[in-house]
Amino acid sequence: MENLRLVATHDWDTHGALTAGLKAAFINRSGAPYHPLYLKPDIQSTSMHGIVDQIIARST
Repeated sequence: MENLRLVATHDWDTHGALTAGLKAAFINRSGAPYHPLYLKPDIQSTSMHGIVDQIIARST
């Protein structure tokens, strides 16, 4: 489970994963603000490429 990470474009999905004890990454394609009361993932980007780059950087 430690190598799994939810990647989503909705802040409620990443919040739910983090609440359940999973890792998450958030793709903010619309530029909308992340809900201030939700748990924030450690990886965020505006594109999937940015998410992938960050995940790879953390795994090396």
